[in-house]
Amino acid sequence: MEPYSKLLRTAAREIVQIHQKRDAQRLITGGRGAMLLPLDFQVKELEQFELITWLIVR
Repeated sequence: MEPYSKLLRTAAREIVQIHQKRDAQRLITGGRGAMLLPLDFQVKELEQFELITWLIVR
């Protein structure tokens, strides 16, 4: 189970980093919607993500 947990942590970290980069780019370019979310609404930790799984049996 540990390899999957590690992959999940890596994916969550990447999502947060991409979101932060996009926010910074919006502020620099001054495009539409250039607004930062308050810190309370920003995702910072893995526990703030929900894992949704699907099992399809045919």
